[in-house]
Amino acid sequence: MALSERDQEVLSQIERGLDEADPRWSSRMSPKPPRPSHLYLAGTMFLLGIAMLVAGAMLAQGLLFLGVLVSVGGFGLMFGATWELCFGRSGLAGVARSRRANESRSTTKQ
Repeated sequence: MALSERDQEVLSQIERGLDEADPRWSSRMSPKPPRPSHLYLAGTMFLLGIAMLVAGAMLAQGLLFLGVLVSVGGFGLMFGATWELCFGRSGLAGVARSRRANESRSTTKQ
């Protein structure tokens, strides 16, 4: 649900007041875009998780418990990499929030 123009103006006044009152807090609270090293790390973790998943499936043919354990670890690694990339502090969701906040600030300043 979109905010009315009056509500958007009140919200941007509150944001500006917080920015002026404590710029250090404001800069810590604004999400930072992900650094390329975080993207490479998440991608590498995901690929390692796939490799562990496949290796676990192959191990399960002979050593069932070890194969399942390795496969579950691989799935967990893939899940963690995806979660960090999408929802982590410097993840894609943070970038989207940052862009929306910057767009709303730029439209209210004009």
